[in-house]
Amino acid sequence: MKILIVGLGAIGMIYATKLKDAGFEPKILVDESRYERYKRNGRIFNGKRYDFDYILPEDQNYYADLVLIAVKSFDFNNVVENLNNFVLKDTIIMSLLNGISSEDLLRKRYPYAKVVESYYIGHASMRFENEIKYDGIGKIVFGGHVQIEDVFNSAGIEYEIADDMQASMWEKFIINIGINQTTAVLKSPYACFKNSEAREIANGLMAEGVEIAKRMGVRGTDKFIENAFKLIDSMPPNCKTSMMQDIERGQKTESDIFAGEICRMGRELGIATPKNEIVYQIIKRMEKAVSVGPHNGVDKNFFLLYS
Repeated sequence: MKILIVGLGAIGMIYATKLKDAGFEPKILVDESRYERYKRNGRIFNGKRYDFDYILPEDQNYYADLVLIAVKSFDFNNVVENLNNFVLKDTIIMSLLNGISSEDLLRKRYPYAKVVESYYIGHASMRFENEIKYDGIGKIVFGGHVQIEDVFNSAGIEYEIADDMQASMWEKFIINIGINQTTAVLKSPYACFKNSEAREIANGLMAEGVEIAKRMGVRGTDKFIENAFKLIDSMPPNCKTSMMQDIERGQKTESDIFAGEICRMGRELGIATPKNEIVYQIIKRMEKAVSVGPHNGVDKNFFLLYS
């Protein structure tokens, strides 16, 4: 199977390295700036250098059987267009992005391809300049597909088949809304959830998302918040979410597909989302902040406004 991976960050490297180690030799779609840098420096994963076969968007001599997309949401629109030369009617596309909308966008752009709903859940990788470290705890959740399962089994990729992908994806979405945004605002790893204040913030953010999910007919919503806190309590206390790492590095976050999406849907459905509105504005302000450090950049009135 010819496999194309888009994105060699925290998630993409997990699966690019597993597939390469298993002999699949995936191609990696990159832009010109990354092409030169990656060819020169390679990519370091858990102390080992990897040199992949990189391909540019304008290449017209390769068609993928399977595409794995593992980029941040703000890069997604460019990625969708950059796939044009590599997707045929039998191409399987899996988007491991956070959020709940990337599959719909892919189906609109490539109606002839096979878009399989999926997401990654597990421990976040930690990036240190050119090196990514990962403890191996994580899996891809999707609705099942024989060819994908064969590849994953051959490459030793952990996965789970969900009976109800809508409910499963919404549950992951609710987790992201609570966990990622709380750790980003507090600039703290999972250890922050030992405090009742952090748990209250996360609970409030997730509760607004659950109300929207209920209105949309998503099943199993009564367990979403309980399950989210079980996951939180199972995480290593020093582990950092991807959104917190983005804030630390002064990079753009995925707030638009978390609080931004919840607020948008809330307005459409007539459901109030004041807590996500506040967090969205604060994270947007933090994205612009120059200083980086534990708890720097948090609005001094945050807890007053939130409560």
